[in-house]
This record gives sequence, C-alpha cells and structure tokens, in this order.
Amino acid sequence: MENNKKETEKYLDRNDIMSLFKSLARSQGFYGRLICAIDDADEGAREEFWQNLESKKFTDIVEVIIYIES
Repeated sequence: MENNKKETEKYLDRNDIMSLFKSLARSQGFYGRLICAIDDADEGAREEFWQNLESKKFTDIVEVIIYIES
C-alpha cells in the first residue's frame, strides 16, 4: 500500500514553488530577493535552477523551505 501511495504522490513543480516564493516574499525579504535573482538570471541558469529544484521531488512546501534555507 505504501508503494502505491508514492506512485500517485504529486511533486511540486516550478509553478508551485514560485507561488510559495511569492507568498513568502510578502513577509520575508530573502524570498523577494530570490525572485529577483531568478528573474534576472539568463535563461540557461534559470532553467538549471528550476530543473535542480524539481529533481528534488518535493511533496510539501516545508521541504522546499528547509532545502532553500539550509
């Protein structure tokens, strides 16, 4: 049964993660600066950033926050 759960588990994609960043940017300057850095990066660096984050297969926003802030 546990194996079946993993097959249907949804991983956060770049849209989910960016929504999280935007939400956190309202109260945390770090995330506002992170969004600016992502926006200012060239296309190749930006794609590499997103592919790296998506490859972590986060299932929860807390996992993203812990990863980004560690």
